[in-house]
Amino acid sequence: MDRADKLLFMITGVSLGIIALSMYSVEIRRPAAVNKAYFMGDLNIDGKDDLIVESKTGYKTPLYAVVKDDGSIYYVSTDEYKKTHPNIIIYERIEDKLNEK
Repeated sequence: MDRADKLLFMITGVSLGIIALSMYSVEIRRPAAVNKAYFMGDLNIDGKDDLIVESKTGYKTPLYAVVKDDGSIYYVSTDEYKKTHPNIIIYERIEDKLNEK
């Protein structure tokens, strides 16, 4: 898989994550509508840049990068990431820090 394919997978993953997150407004802490999404660096110190999705109200939700076996990257919520990486970092503190006023 060349670099262009990996970039396409990453862009597709980010787009699908934004769409899914914008539709996922059941929980109070999740944004109802996505205003913008941007990379914020490596929030959980795993060597991969993570994504921030910001709602129209300004609430920031981190999405963490996960690399599949085929090298493609997709982004998952805090709850999903904790299922495969428990007890490494207190992820709620990252989200709280992002939303400090």
